[in-house]
Amino acid sequence: MERKWFIVDAHQHIEIGSYIYASSLEKPKLSYEQMIAREAERFERWFNKYGVSYGAVSNISSMVDRVWRSRHGGNEAVAELIRLLKGRVIGQYVPNVFEPPDLIREKIEEAVKVFGFKGIKLHPWVSAFPLNHPIVYPVFDMAAKYRLPVLSHSARSEFCTPMLFADIAMHYPEVPIIMGHMGKQHLHYDVIPAMRIAENIYVETSGSKIQILLERIVKEFGAERVLFGTDGPHDLLPAYVARIEDLDVGEEDKAWILGKSAAKLFNLPEP
Repeated sequence: MERKWFIVDAHQHIEIGSYIYASSLEKPKLSYEQMIAREAERFERWFNKYGVSYGAVSNISSMVDRVWRSRHGGNEAVAELIRLLKGRVIGQYVPNVFEPPDLIREKIEEAVKVFGFKGIKLHPWVSAFPLNHPIVYPVFDMAAKYRLPVLSHSARSEFCTPMLFADIAMHYPEVPIIMGHMGKQHLHYDVIPAMRIAENIYVETSGSKIQILLERIVKEFGAERVLFGTDGPHDLLPAYVARIEDLDVGEEDKAWILGKSAAKLFNLPEP
């Protein structure tokens, strides 16, 4: 793919652990070290094939498992990817919100200081907690302390509606909160009202198909509050990029959406 744009994919996952989108029966039995090596190769190959500069990565296993089988519940695999790909992977730490608050804070601090994570990922629907529930306050306390962007799934689930984003964003105005999937097709009409309520709400484009919504967001709030994502990595990236190129917005706005917005939030150098 021609490297026309500086691209940061703000929403990606690894395929290690309780990966809910692929049957483990289809995969050969590999050791943990072999799986890590396979993932590193897969991401590096994908980055190079499509000219992607950075990817913000989390592990679905950490969201699915209520009781973790290791200290960091699968986040260790992302930490290995951070180390192996030398700066191209932006680690998004998935906390276990059902653990004691002090332990949550301790693990997030370790994730930042020891493993180099730069963001947090939440999935209220899969993990079964409301985005604005007090059990997430320890997570946002640490996000505020270290200025970590928080990416959360959003959709029609009662746990992660756009208005719940507005509520938690008002509690933590210093935390950039990224609305993954922009409410999808179900609650898209609440996205702009939520962004009007809280200036620290950003949106991420994967899973949303409503072009006019993106165009109106850019017109009202500016392209700096829009992040490009694929929920991948996968070979649909050219189609996702084409969707942004097809928007009725300026070329500079498209550049912000595809990479510059995420680079600013995560403090990444642009090539």
